[in-house]
Amino acid sequence: MKILITSRPIDQIPCQALALSFFQDERPLQGSTGLIDWRIGGKLSRLLLAQRIVGRNGETLLTPSDERIAAERLFLFGLGKVVDFSLGRYRETVKQIVSTLFRMHCYDLALPLPGVAMTGLGYPETTEMLLVEIERYFRRKPERPPVRCAIVARPEVTPKIEVGIRTALNRNTFHEPLELELLPA
Repeated sequence: MKILITSRPIDQIPCQALALSFFQDERPLQGSTGLIDWRIGGKLSRLLLAQRIVGRNGETLLTPSDERIAAERLFLFGLGKVVDFSLGRYRETVKQIVSTLFRMHCYDLALPLPGVAMTGLGYPETTEMLLVEIERYFRRKPERPPVRCAIVARPEVTPKIEVGIRTALNRNTFHEPLELELLPA
């Protein structure tokens, strides 16, 4: 499994799947999700206005990227209300993201850690949870292509994400080697 940490603009990261998330009470869309909405001409905002998506916990949407961003496919995951978001809800969301993407045979993915920037959840803990969920899913599916996961974050939080990766390595036994790479912006 190859884990990349990057602060490159999320719309410029080539991957099979870009996994974004947003809260039910987050309007306008913020952060990476807001940037991608802008890059694809407000498509996500139009879906919100038409109430095709609302951001409920567990809600999932797959939409083409329309070749306006480097990702082939765009997945959007609802997080529910900000006030209800916790480490437990984060773990549920990460399980949903991992199982959805891998069932769609997307093994080359990019994502910001869902909900972390807006809620103050710890970057080390949430990074470790993401890696553990990827590993749990793949222990059941040994016959598959290698995984490449780009975690997109601001440069100032990159060291905290590295701590989470190192903690995951120290606390868990991974089925395959974990390769870490830092990509400059």
